[in-house]
Amino acid sequence: MRLHIRDVSKTYPNGVQGLKDVTLTIPAGMYGLLGPNGAGTSTLMRILATLQEPDEGSLTLGENGTYFTNLDWLPAIGYQPNRALRNAGDRREHGLAPRSAIPSLYDLEARQDATGAGRITFEAVVGTEQGQIAVAPGALRRTWAEGRRRYFHCVADAPIGNEYALFSARYAVREGQWNDVAIRIFHHPGHVENLDRMLRSVQASLSYYTAQFGPYPFRHLRIVEYPGHGRGMHADAMQITHQEGFSLLNPDIDRDLDLPFYVVAHEVAHQAESRPAPESTPGIC
Repeated sequence: MRLHIRDVSKTYPNGVQGLKDVTLTIPAGMYGLLGPNGAGTSTLMRILATLQEPDEGSLTLGENGTYFTNLDWLPAIGYQPNRALRNAGDRREHGLAPRSAIPSLYDLEARQDATGAGRITFEAVVGTEQGQIAVAPGALRRTWAEGRRRYFHCVADAPIGNEYALFSARYAVREGQWNDVAIRIFHHPGHVENLDRMLRSVQASLSYYTAQFGPYPFRHLRIVEYPGHGRGMHADAMQITHQEGFSLLNPDIDRDLDLPFYVVAHEVAHQAESRPAPESTPGIC
């Protein structure tokens, strides 16, 4: 079981910095201490045990699954605000002026910023190891094997926003249908408790949102699980993604609402909502 640590930082309320920009992958069977005399180890172990959250970065413990987003790794045209230094301490260290997370509503220049508001035509060939399934936006046109690698050719049937993720894992797949929309849930084989609720939610949501807001613009909708203990979900065009924590929600707990059904319905709504105003200012959803 591998441990992936990416850009993790943690500063305590008293100003003591426990970790700063820690990035490493520890393979199965490899154990050790971080830094001289184990400096940073106690902070890292608290985060691994979910006793506290890091200020920045992510930790993934597991061997079944890989994912990345185009915003993190792929080239892009023009200035990308999401790739600028955001931490106040890091900006001071590099002589940069302070920067608020969201521009003021009265910042006229920010109102004209349409970064990320455009749509793209998407097509990709994703290679992975044998025994895994790669998932990308769009319809799977074909798949083939070469040597020890397996390849998946995906093409979106309509323009999508320029924010998407690519996944690969030893997935099990639950399939469903709503009218001409193919629904696929890519999940870890042992995480099956909430699959029926999730599928019913997608079907009910597409029916309701189509009647209220207009037709769903794609012929596919996927829910994709990836490693991590987070319990939330995220929606991009044709894809709703979540970490393992969501799969482990206990459906038998007595709640006032069916939480898995509700959260999936919320994420499907992002597929139906109209395009928001492009500028990133207070009040923009």
